[in-house]
Order: sequence, then C-alpha cells, then structure tokens
Amino acid sequence: MTLNNNLLKNLPFPYFVIDRNFKILFQSNKALEEFSYEKNFLALADEPSRKKLNDFLFDTNDSPYLNICMLKKNLKAFSVRVYKLRSGEEFHLFCFPFELDSDDRLQVDPLCPKNENEKNIHVIKEVLPNNDNLASIGKLAAGIVHEIRNPLTAVKGFIQLLKPYLTEIGKEYYADVALEEINRTNEIIFEFLNNAKPNERMKRPAHLNKIIKDVVILYKSEAILRNIKITVEYDEKDTVLQLEEKQLKHILTNILNNAIEALNDREDGVQGFIHIAAKSFEDHAVIAIEDNGCGMSKETQERLFLPFYSTKENGTGIGMPLCKKIIEENGGHIEISSTVNTGTTIKVLLPVFQEAKLTSIV
Repeated sequence: MTLNNNLLKNLPFPYFVIDRNFKILFQSNKALEEFSYEKNFLALADEPSRKKLNDFLFDTNDSPYLNICMLKKNLKAFSVRVYKLRSGEEFHLFCFPFELDSDDRLQVDPLCPKNENEKNIHVIKEVLPNNDNLASIGKLAAGIVHEIRNPLTAVKGFIQLLKPYLTEIGKEYYADVALEEINRTNEIIFEFLNNAKPNERMKRPAHLNKIIKDVVILYKSEAILRNIKITVEYDEKDTVLQLEEKQLKHILTNILNNAIEALNDREDGVQGFIHIAAKSFEDHAVIAIEDNGCGMSKETQERLFLPFYSTKENGTGIGMPLCKKIIEENGGHIEISSTVNTGTTIKVLLPVFQEAKLTSIV
C-alpha cells in the first residue's frame, strides 16, 4: 500500500483495504475493535448485504456509497454506510455507522464535537493516496462530507437559538465566536472537497488582536476546568497580518492544544499558566505563547516538525508540521525553546500586511 499505515490504523471509524476477492489486506484499530477478526470482508456482512457488496465493488456507475448491514463481535447487526476508493487492484472501504428513521432519512449525532470533525478531515486528507489514477477521490470526499456537515448544521442551529439568551446577559460574543468556528470548519471541508487553494473571495486577512481574543474565548472554559490561568498581552496596534484569518486560528489552536496537554502531563501540582503576548514591528509581528508545562526534550524539539512524529499515544503527528508549513508559506517562521519540567515558549513571526492607528482590545 502507498498509504501511511500508522495514521490509517488510528482513523476514528472502521476502515479496510481489500482485494478483488474481498480478502482483507489491512484494517484500522477501530475496525478490529468493532468486528471479529476475519480474513474476508464478506464474512462481516449479513447475507442480503453480500450480493450488494459484490455489485458495489465492481459497479460501473461508480456509486459513491452503499448502505449495508454488518455484524459486530457480539453478532449484533447494525447499519453501515460504506464509501469506496479504488487504487489499482485494491479497494479502500470507509465505514460510517448510521441509523435510519421511519422515512429512511439518515440520522446523525448533533453533538459530534467540531474539533474532532476538523481533525478527521485533516487526517483523511493526509492519508488518502496521492495518485493520478484515483479520480474517484472526489466522489469519496463528496460522500464523507455529508457525514460531517449534518451534525455541524445541527450545532449551528442550536447556537443560533441560544444567541438571544446570551445577548440578554451580554455574552452574545461567545455565540458569534462559536458560529465563526463552525463556518471555518465548513470552509475547510470546502477546500478538502475541491482539493485546491481557497477561493480568493473567501480570504480574509488576519486582524491580530481579534483572532487572539477569539481563540482565548474558545479555551476559557477548559482552562478554568483544568485550573489553568491564561493571560494575554495584546498588540498595541490594530495590526493586520499577511495570512488568512482561519490560518492564524489554526496555528494558535494547535499550539494552545499542545500547551494544555503539556500542563496536564505535570504531576507536581504546580499552578498551570499560559501567557500569550503579541507585538508588532514595522514589517513583522511576533506572537509568543509560553506555558509552564512538562516541556520537551532536545530530541523531541528536533523532531517536532517531522510529519507523523508524535509523543502522544493517539497523536497523528500532522499538527505542528502543518502549522510550520502555513507559517513558512506566508513568509514567516516559528521558533521553539523548551526545558523539561519547566515549560515551553513558542514564537510565531509573521509579515505585517497593514498597520492601523493605536487601538484597544476588550
């Protein structure tokens, strides 16, 4: 196989690679967890589904998905929507459990976490084969996107219903930030589907202070729950950076996620803190994120930006390499200094697009 086995094993849904005779060549950990060990994929499906699978695999109309019934380890049957991707003589099957109501409409969980959806999109994008012969990738993506967009739409609707109540107590900004994050996720999905650079009309330069404020709001509740103090020094000017708003959010959320996890790994009961400081100069701005977490060894620092390298049990190893790629593509660079059991400081340097008058941030 040409795919990265380490990432594929940790996909958050059952995934199989089979040959033309349905022999299982590879399967994800989630597949092993859900199903009994079998050498043939057909043995995992109920009798009526087996003929459907055969037709689906070699369907000349190239149907994007098939709904079948599969058997769990306890022999309990449940419905699965299978998407296929052909690579030479191999077939990649992505399996999404679902339920049908009385009108045969797909039911999804409206509370599926946004950050998990976003993470899954990035993982799938990284591990899918990069092959000119795989024209069906677009059809696969078009199908999978509905499994993600449906819960996002439900969550967006709930937030819009809650917004008037938040307005009454002066907290409508929280709803606005949450809705912006959902829209950002939808834009990532759009880019994934089109497998191209973002539409020029969708690009919005990043206002440094606003983005930092939005990201801090996202982590405020989690920080309180984990007894972490987050402090911020905003830039004195309303600086606008030469990268997209959503790109800066992606960078900052990745770094903050790592900082929080590093603080969770400390076992000495020290009060956790994360300090964010932004400062702009004539042609560039610096964002420094400092924490007093567990820190990193010299070896980890040297390998941090290598694709698929991770010290986390369930880490994909694509977060920081992707951040570095975004930063460098926008003419900036990233610096890291860290000491084990002391903490880490990450500095992101980015070019300034324009600089406005002195302002304040609340």
